Formats: sequence, C-alpha cells, structure tokens
Amino acid sequence: MIRRSRRSSGCQVVTEVIPGARSVALGVMVAAGSRFESPGQQGASHLLEHLLFRGSAGRDGRAIADLLDRLGGDSNAYTDKEMMTAYVRTLPERTADALALLASVITSPTLEHEAVDSELAVVADEILARDDEPADLAASAFEELCFPGHPLGRDVLGTLETLELLDVDLLASFHRSTYGTSRMAVVAVGAVDHDAICDLTDELISARPADLLARSDPPRPTSGARVVEQPGSQAHLVIGMPLGGLDARERSTLGVLSHLLGGGVSSRLFREVREERGLAYGVGTELSFYAGAGSISAYAASAPLNMAEVIHLIERAFADVGNGGVTDVEVDRSGEALRTDLLLSADEPLTRLGRLGADALVHDAVIETAHRIEVLESVTVDDVRAMAARIVEGPTVATLVGPIDPDAVAALDRVVGR
Repeated sequence: MIRRSRRSSGCQVVTEVIPGARSVALGVMVAAGSRFESPGQQGASHLLEHLLFRGSAGRDGRAIADLLDRLGGDSNAYTDKEMMTAYVRTLPERTADALALLASVITSPTLEHEAVDSELAVVADEILARDDEPADLAASAFEELCFPGHPLGRDVLGTLETLELLDVDLLASFHRSTYGTSRMAVVAVGAVDHDAICDLTDELISARPADLLARSDPPRPTSGARVVEQPGSQAHLVIGMPLGGLDARERSTLGVLSHLLGGGVSSRLFREVREERGLAYGVGTELSFYAGAGSISAYAASAPLNMAEVIHLIERAFADVGNGGVTDVEVDRSGEALRTDLLLSADEPLTRLGRLGADALVHDAVIETAHRIEVLESVTVDDVRAMAARIVEGPTVATLVGPIDPDAVAALDRVVGR
C-alpha cells in the first residue's frame, strides 16, 4: 500500500511497503533539473547533483564515502529534466543512518571551490563523451526540436560554454532557490513504516524556502529536421512527434501504441526493419513524459545507404496506425506485455522509488500498481486508434547524425515537409 503525507516543513513523504522485503530503498527527490534553469544556469542542476556527496555539514567527502560503503547495498544520484534523485538501498536497521546522510547532503552541501573545479572537469568529459556518441547527439537534438526555445529542449548536462558560467556562488544561489522543502519528497520503499519515516523526516529536514514550482508549457514546434554530418560507420535517426499534456489513461494508451510500433520483438518496426529486411540492428520507439508535455519517437541506426529505406518504413508504420490500421490482436498483445512489465518492475524497489518520486513531484498523482494495471487493461483498440490519429496530425521533427547519404536526406525532407 502506498501512503503519502505532507509534513509541516512542506516536504512530502511517500512510502510503499513490499511484503517480505529484506531491504529498504530511500530517496530524496527535488523538483530540479534543466526545466527549472535560466539560460545562465544551464547545467547547474546536474553539476550540483555531482557535488552532493563531495561534502556536507558535519561530513567531508571521505566520511560520506566511508558511510556509504558501510551502508552497503546501492547508492547513487541522477538528474533528469524535472527531478534530481539521490538514493540509498540498504538494510532496514540502517534506515535512520541512510536518511540522515541523504538529508544532510541534500540540504547542506558544502560546495567547496576545489570540489566544484574537479566536478566541472568531470562534467566536461561527460559532455565530450555525449558529443562523441551519435545516438546521444541525435536524441538530444530531437528534444531541442520538439521543445524549441524552451528549457525542456535543453540537455541536462549543459554545454562546454555554459559550464564556464557555473561557479560556487551561482551554485549556492541555485541551491537556495531550488532545494526548498516545498519542492522535495522523501520516498521509501520496501521494509518500511510510514509513520516512522515521517518522524525521521520531521527530525532531519526543517522547512526551507524555495522559488515557486512554476512550469511554462513549451510552444508547439513546426515540422523540421536537423542533419549533422559526423564520421562513423552508421547513421543514427530519431524521428517523432511532440505531445501536449497527457493524463494517466492517455499515457497508458500511448504506451500501448508505442509498444506495438517498436517496443518488442513482435512490434512492427522490429519485425519489418530488422527481422524481415535486415536493415538495422537497433530499431524501436521511445516515450518521454513531462508535466504538460512529452514526445513519441522512433529511433534506428543503420548503414548510411540503408537509411532512406528505414525512414520510409518508419513513416509508413506511423501513417498506417494514424489511418486506423491498429488491430485488436496488436492491442491485446501490447497491453499484456506492458502489464507484465509493470508487475515485474514492482519487484524492483529502486524502480518503484523512481516511479513514486515522479508521481509525486512531476504528475502530482501517486498511483498504486493495481490501479495502473486497471487503467492499462481498460485501453481499447478504439482508444489506440484515436491516439494514433491525434499524434500523426501534429508536426513531425527528426534528427539524423553520422555519415549522411543524400537519399536519406531527401527522404527525411519529404517526411517533415521541408
């Protein structure tokens, strides 16, 4: 059972008991990410996440590392476009120690000059690595086209140029304005007691002010494509459609549509592009959901001379479902696969932790797994057909990175109407 409370500090507490669990996964999530950065702060959320375990009030980096090893299990932190997560998975008897550590690094990082300089160099290497990976570059450019001129279109890492603007004073200011308790959730999954977690939260986390959690909706883009010539053996494609805000049922419907298009070994794109024609090893679909926005996309990596045909097949698959070509068999099969995935992921405490945090901070609706299953099972073929028609009526954006064949560019231009 999931329980959700709002503490006097403004911090949320969300817990879910896993019967028979022998561990506890603890996370502190903050509504911070590239969506909440001004142009001069780009990359601040991710860099700040890197610095959390480098020192906090009462503990230096070595002491924090020592305690993390003693807690055992698993620990890490990550930043996406709307949320920063720091977590520890450990034994139930170490719950208080783990949450005390997370609360300390989240609320009072020391942000020393030496640590900032060191992590700036590390993040610069991350950016260089991303730019060396054509698949990552294509995905990043796709989101930039989906959400033009909007923070959702910016990469979480920032750029080498924006890193130069980030210093101790800016990071401290960003922490004060963003890491307030009104934008924070403590999430615990496994062998947990909700009231005990609430008591610990009240003891460890005091009210901290923050800027209001305001999100502007991204503008509707026009259709378009970006082609980036880059040395390599394969061309990498991402093509799809931006979306507006979706409720839980619409997200489930889109999940079924995405799965039957490119989510499994029986999906249309996998069968035709890979199994029947041998045009690409990697092909499939991806979904991104944000507050008030999202996207559906297809991706593929193929030999440059094959890319024009790959683009044609992806266009044809989207056009067919948009024209009502979805079958009952596809919807049943995809719904069953997604239901199984949901139930299997329910055995993974860290997966449940991330889902609960996103529910609380991004969607403001914490949902039981059983209810997710009910919603998924209620999705009909007519729902999926209506969703498919809705998305193909909108703009199409695409990115192509790698060795570029002129026929592939011509195919892309035709699809996006350039």
